[in-house]
Amino acid sequence: MIRTLIFAAALLVAAPAAASDATDIAAAVNASNDALNKNDVAGAAGYYAPEASIIDEFSPHLWTGPKAFAQWGADFGVYAAGQKMTDPWVTLSTPTFVHVNGDRAYIVFPADFAFKLAGKPTHEPGFQTFAMQKIAAKWKIAGWTWTMR
Repeated sequence: MIRTLIFAAALLVAAPAAASDATDIAAAVNASNDALNKNDVAGAAGYYAPEASIIDEFSPHLWTGPKAFAQWGADFGVYAAGQKMTDPWVTLSTPTFVHVNGDRAYIVFPADFAFKLAGKPTHEPGFQTFAMQKIAAKWKIAGWTWTMR
């Protein structure tokens, strides 16, 4: 009985920290996304961990290392031009899953990728899943993947 009470008390003390982390993680992802939607590449890049990984639907599909975000952006620009894609915009919904374990976290957002394809408005619903790392008391994007629905 005493162990159960101690465990329950520990959960109550830890719960606010986990809720705060989940809020901080979502805020970091949303801030990076907002910057990217405004074409503020430097602002978006500031939310990435030094060694990030990105998986996306266009070739080469995987980017890793300290220049992963910059290289992904350059490759996306080439891909978008080749597809006659303009006005890209990602809208993230409320996360459907968040798991925090110390300085690491995993968060899943339903998302919608809207763009014009040869001038015609279109969109691609999907999920954007992030692995996060807490570095110097700030949550950073260690990796993400886009999955179409």
